[in-house]
Amino acid sequence: MIGRVRALADAGFTSPQADWVGRGKGQHPHSRGPRRTLGEERRRGRTSPRVVGKPKRFLTHDQVQALADACAPYGTLIKVLAYAGLRWGELVALTTRRVDLKRRRIEVSR
Repeated sequence: MIGRVRALADAGFTSPQADWVGRGKGQHPHSRGPRRTLGEERRRGRTSPRVVGKPKRFLTHDQVQALADACAPYGTLIKVLAYAGLRWGELVALTTRRVDLKRRRIEVSR
């Protein structure tokens, strides 16, 4: 196969496979050579780019109360989500065994 691709490249035909010839075994045309570890990159004075996320937004107590009031029958669930820091999936997965009203504890697993 490589011989046929090389012959085509020598004849002036171009193809993605013809570009691979001479690059070394298994190197893709878009690769930049062998990969380096992060330690090697730092020794060379290069650092990886920092990922900057959006600033987190939190509701105030008044906003949580307004949301709970707007969701009238589910206001308690809104407050549990907001103040316990639960995700929706964690709240839905709760069972009565995991809620201890006497000790005011919620056990979240998984």
